Amino acid sequence: MFWLHQAHHALRTDILRVFQEKGHDLTTEQYAILTALWQRGDCSQAALARASGRDRPGVTRLVDALEKKKLVARADAPGDRRSYRVRLTAAGRKLHGLLGTVVEEVVAHALRGLPAKDRETLRTALKHVAQRIRGG
Repeated sequence: MFWLHQAHHALRTDILRVFQEKGHDLTTEQYAILTALWQRGDCSQAALARASGRDRPGVTRLVDALEKKKLVARADAPGDRRSYRVRLTAAGRKLHGLLGTVVEEVVAHALRGLPAKDRETLRTALKHVAQRIRGG
């Protein structure tokens, strides 16, 4: 467990550093919300919570921050006046390629020297852990 935490912390810190160096004022949590929207398209905040592994109040705060940065916008959900759909703005869509490349480079650096077989084993093991924790 210790090494899992250490790896997470090191990756998160490096991603934040590179985001800042490249002039992107984003947290890794905000990046996770953007990633869910890039993968799924417009969706409810509840769907974003499930996709990002965060609670609904936390997602609301993250969406609020992304909305202030004009990266996402809320719209009424058809047929449900109590719910909103979150969508990417043009600025949010534009970041997809830029930030995706940044994260890929950080992860590639972290995994450099690890044989491909071990990378696949690591990916499979982490996916299994995440699915088990989320009840999958």
